[in-house]
Amino acid sequence: MYNLLANGKDTFNIICESIDNAKNEVIIKMFIWRDDYVGNLVLKHLINAAKRNVDITIYKDLYGSVFEKSSDDKASLFHKEIPWKLTLKSFFYANSGYREPYTLNKNKQVYNDNLRELLSYPNVSVDTTLSKDCSCFYLIDQKVLTLGGMGIEDREYEDNNEYEENQNYMIKIIDLETIKFFEKRLNDDSSFDFEKKLDFIFNKKRNMKKVMIDLIYRTTEKMYLVTEHFANKSILKEILKAQKRGIKIEIITNRKTRYLTNLNLKILKKLVNKDVNVYLSDRRITANTFLLDNKVIIGSTQITKRGIKFRQSVISIKNESIVDEWSLQYKILKSKCVKAKVKDFKYSKIKAFFESIFS
Repeated sequence: MYNLLANGKDTFNIICESIDNAKNEVIIKMFIWRDDYVGNLVLKHLINAAKRNVDITIYKDLYGSVFEKSSDDKASLFHKEIPWKLTLKSFFYANSGYREPYTLNKNKQVYNDNLRELLSYPNVSVDTTLSKDCSCFYLIDQKVLTLGGMGIEDREYEDNNEYEENQNYMIKIIDLETIKFFEKRLNDDSSFDFEKKLDFIFNKKRNMKKVMIDLIYRTTEKMYLVTEHFANKSILKEILKAQKRGIKIEIITNRKTRYLTNLNLKILKKLVNKDVNVYLSDRRITANTFLLDNKVIIGSTQITKRGIKFRQSVISIKNESIVDEWSLQYKILKSKCVKAKVKDFKYSKIKAFFESIFS
């Protein structure tokens, strides 16, 4: 059974319910996990699971702290102190975006008592090393797998009115054969199979750009993209080639991104100049999901020069119910967007140049 999850509040309720139902094991791999309402909500459910003697393993990537500390409440749950090089990156991203600048007083980190309690249980293991892995998945008792692009943060929780509306996706899988295949692929080095109706991309060989280009090349009819950033020139070139082949292309993205705003606008302007249909959203698009013909791609792929090299957990699925639900959600989102015109893209060429260096 496969279910597309597109509502932040419902998604986290489903995830917390899965944790509550865990009997033996919970495995979480996460790139963004903030010390905010949602971060502590998941944490409290994990504490209750730990009290029931459920084994809990958490992989929280250190590199995610760069983004945790450069936006929103700037409070990382697991990484209160980070190396100075990552602090400098946080400073750059905070001050190159459109959000409030990085300030030391706003960046004050207070250790979390809930986390202290969770770590006190002998059946809890946490790995917070730097591996540049932007995966987001939950595996419960090897029976329930939820993966996609939602980090653990208030922005993904739609009832929090402090932030603008957010748009992201996860997929819940309750199918033992699929989950066994996921675990096998997670632990081996086999390559992504374009012919399979269902496969996973983990980017262990740092070849996600090649996989994306091949996926676009194999598209024969339509390509719909919902993505946060559009800052990779190689992907841009392949999309323009697809358009010349007569592929119907639509892109939904942010009117303003969290960072790399000028570079994003520069590339989008090139697409619109080539008559590619681009739709701008005032919702905050954090999703990175695509419909290529009758195949849905859902995950945490960042279409930036550096982000596309990160490890990740992406599902490629050819399933009628998932395609139908994805298409419905896409139609709803598109109805809230404005079709872009060339005049909509005003940016600083100097900032776009420097952003291209750090992208």
